Amino acid sequence: MKWFSSFGFQRRKRELQEEIDAHLRMAIADRVARGETAETARHAAAREFGNVPFVQDVTREMWGQAWREQLGRDVRYALRQLRKSPSFTITATAMLAIAICANSTVFSWIDGTMLRPMHGARDTGELVSLQRGELLSDSALLLS
Repeated sequence: MKWFSSFGFQRRKRELQEEIDAHLRMAIADRVARGETAETARHAAAREFGNVPFVQDVTREMWGQAWREQLGRDVRYALRQLRKSPSFTITATAMLAIAICANSTVFSWIDGTMLRPMHGARDTGELVSLQRGELLSDSALLLS
C-alpha cells in the first residue's frame, strides 16, 4: 500500500474523511444552536448525512482511483485463498508452468521452421519444391 501514498491516494482519503467530519460537526453545531441536545443532534446529523462509507466509495469512484483499491483487495483475497489450499496452489502453478513451456516450445518450433526464411537460401528464386507423383500411372502411360 506504500505505492498508493506516492500518488497522493492516502492523502486524498484522509482529506475526504476530514471534510465529512467537518460537515457532520457543522450540522451538529447548527442543531445544538437550535436547541437540541448534543447526542440527539449527533444522531440526527448522521442520519441526515447518510451512509458515510457509501459516500466515501462514490467519491473515490469519481476520482477514478477506485480500481486500484479494488485490485489491491482482489489480490489480497486471492493470496489468502491460495494460502488456504496449498494442494490447489501447487497444482495450478504446475499446470501454468507446463502450459507456458508447451506454448513457448510450439511457438519456437513454428518460428524456426515456418516463419523465418531458410538460412541457406539467399534468393528465394533458387528454392526448388520436389513433390512425389504417381509413378505407376506415369509408367503405365509410357508403356501404352
